[in-house]
Amino acid sequence: MRIHQACQASGLTRKAILYYERQGLIQPSLRENGYRDFSRDDVESLKRIALLRRLGLSLEQVRTALDSPDGIKDAARRLRLQWAEYQERMELLDTLAEDGDFDRATRQMDALESKRSILSRLLTCFPGYYGQYLSLHFGAFLGEPITTQAQQDAFSTVIAFLDSVELKLPQDLREMLEEASQGMDDAFLSIQAAHMRQLAKNPAQYLDDHRPSLEAYMEYLRAADYHASPVYQLRQALIDFSRQSGYESVFLPAMRRLSPRYDAYCRSLDTANALFLAQYPDVANLLTP
Repeated sequence: MRIHQACQASGLTRKAILYYERQGLIQPSLRENGYRDFSRDDVESLKRIALLRRLGLSLEQVRTALDSPDGIKDAARRLRLQWAEYQERMELLDTLAEDGDFDRATRQMDALESKRSILSRLLTCFPGYYGQYLSLHFGAFLGEPITTQAQQDAFSTVIAFLDSVELKLPQDLREMLEEASQGMDDAFLSIQAAHMRQLAKNPAQYLDDHRPSLEAYMEYLRAADYHASPVYQLRQALIDFSRQSGYESVFLPAMRRLSPRYDAYCRSLDTANALFLAQYPDVANLLTP
């Protein structure tokens, strides 16, 4: 069909269709007379492009969504991150309207942009829902102004690390990680945060209160079936990545230097871990590859 027919079928203007063609999103064939010939598939692609643009996707996000089955999911995660940032910006704007403190607002805006830089990279480095989980997890500890040179250096280290790594897994393990991390949303993190508050307040009491579930988990780790399972293979792959990429030795220490709140969170974990190891001496061997 000719371009005017494609316009009618897709609901797009001639200018828009030609623009998407120049961007390589569609490739209509050419007739001998030089006119473009749009197929039904071209029109279907145009309809999809139009919808994705209306939903707020950038051209690159549209390209990824058309090329990859997971592209729309990835775009949704990034839009969710943008929406959260938009809400933070609105809160900051409301505060500025009330107090007129431009210096404070500038510092807070810088902090939000630093936070966005880290979270967007986490979504790029880590696949699917796992990247979303990590961005939600670390996002809870970010957003405060960077006030010292040590924090600025730590931020630079975090960015350099995330720009240099990517978690690559075999397809079967990637699919397993995607499925396992689907439930790691805001509600999951809210429950996790509540547990952490209890743990930080009284680590010994927390371990006593959760002893049955901890012992059940230990029995699970001791089972031969677990060591022969794909879950164990996935865990080993994540541990190997953590150690070999620098996630454990570079990224996490830098995050602790960057965020006092994250450092406090990690110190609570360290205390609980020491108590846990004292009560279950064999756990180190079970949790170590």
